[in-house]
Amino acid sequence: MSLHGQNKTANKVFLLTIIFLIIELLDETIDGVYSPALPLIRSDLHLDYTQIGMLLTIPNTIGSIIEPILGIWGDIGQRRQLILGGGVAFAGALLLISLSHNFPLFLAALVLFNPASGGFVSLSQATLMDIEPKRHEQNMARWALAGSVGNVIGPVVLAVAVGLTNSWRSAFFILAILTVLLLVMLCKYRQLIPNTPNQSDTNLKNSCDRGIGKIITQQGLIHPKSRTVVHGGNQRQSSAAGNPFGLRHLLYAGEPVHRSGLPSATLAPQDHTVLKIQNPKWYDESIQGLREGIGNAINALKRRQVLLWLTLLQFSDLMLDILRGFVALYFVDVVGANNTQVSLAITIWLGFGLLGDFLLIPLLERVRGLAYLKLSAAIVLFLYPAFLLLPNINIKLLILALLGLFNAGWYSILQGQLYTAMPGGSGTVLTLSNLFGLVGGLMPLVLGLLAQHYGLENTMWLLIAAPIALLIGLLRF
Repeated sequence: MSLHGQNKTANKVFLLTIIFLIIELLDETIDGVYSPALPLIRSDLHLDYTQIGMLLTIPNTIGSIIEPILGIWGDIGQRRQLILGGGVAFAGALLLISLSHNFPLFLAALVLFNPASGGFVSLSQATLMDIEPKRHEQNMARWALAGSVGNVIGPVVLAVAVGLTNSWRSAFFILAILTVLLLVMLCKYRQLIPNTPNQSDTNLKNSCDRGIGKIITQQGLIHPKSRTVVHGGNQRQSSAAGNPFGLRHLLYAGEPVHRSGLPSATLAPQDHTVLKIQNPKWYDESIQGLREGIGNAINALKRRQVLLWLTLLQFSDLMLDILRGFVALYFVDVVGANNTQVSLAITIWLGFGLLGDFLLIPLLERVRGLAYLKLSAAIVLFLYPAFLLLPNINIKLLILALLGLFNAGWYSILQGQLYTAMPGGSGTVLTLSNLFGLVGGLMPLVLGLLAQHYGLENTMWLLIAAPIALLIGLLRF
């Protein structure tokens, strides 16, 4: 492949990566706007606590039911349409939120927003993993950084919007306009978005080197006499003529070709008669329908490694979103902090988490992700008890900063490992993550019930299960 072709391919990978990261930035900015805007929304729409509870529960529940289907659907040939269609619904939901003047309309807007985010944002993450299959951890680190930046600037966007227009609605209207502009950019390069995980490298490759694309799609790469295909190191024989194993599917199950042409280990020298797959897929044939996709998801759950990463992701959340949710209450109810100190604690948590996400990107270029994960889990295992036991609030704030710094890469590395464990099944990864998330979503409720009966100070000790589970689960890595 020519140097010009390689540069063009790399540029297209870079462009898609930037677009997908902006999508995540926008999504988390909306989350950063919504949380502090909720008191303003309650006052404007005259909501009671029951209605607020419905707003926080119903859309998430409906989204959790629909998103697993979208994940499987994204693996069977409709991913491009799902991302673009999800983006249209995403922008429409934001516009509807900004125009809502009563509870039913606002609830309907949120019900639309959640599955739209699944199609637009979650499948963008899956596609980002597919276009660079050997850099899952690194790209997940970039994804997490984009989300952290969005969480930080969200309240700023709301403050500016309220300051200029004296209304929370303008913030959501602006975000709807930004979504439309992002969609216009995405539509311009829509042909680069694969319809299935198997097409990720194909689209990028064929857009830069039609000659190689023609060679790939020909049937002459199988040995004319023995018709041998080496798949994951196992030779298979077939007497059928042509392409008995689905050459396009097999080729892209292995080494990616989007950076420097066909890898040296993929084709035999000289005559190019043997095809070798270095990283076979977790299933043998491309998914043909929704029923088969569901079957593949069920089969994936039988794999020990897939279950491990899914389980560790839920445990790790104890030191991530769940700890963040309890930090303010802990400083008020247990430490006895004032409002200024609580605001400082939240700022420290978010700020050092953002710093950790930023530092993780260059770190993963030099250090193996799982090695860092084990080290950080060991550090958190010692830091968290100190955070709970030491009475001085200033020391607590210092330890909280260190906790935010060292647990920053947990989600990125674990989610990256899950994608690596299921090559070619990125949509199914989202499906399984959502299903396990339904169970993990009950943890705050369980912790809240325990805090009600045994006190928040005692309940906070249960969060130490996160680093313990990580260290146990990663013993053989």
